[in-house]
Amino acid sequence: MAQKLAIEIRDGDQRRLPLEQASKAVDIDNNGNATLKFYANYIALADGVQPGLANADATFLINYN
Repeated sequence: MAQKLAIEIRDGDQRRLPLEQASKAVDIDNNGNATLKFYANYIALADGVQPGLANADATFLINYN
């Protein structure tokens, strides 16, 4: 198992998404469709990252107004 790393989620503008905080609003087209683009990458939490399996789950809450 990998150690001393995390998976960071970024928005479509490549800005880090803080956990448990609202992100910017997304435009919705006339048909009610929206495209949300996200990126994920590994980040070191400390020196000496150890290689190995690194799995993660993410849950997104969508508030449709």
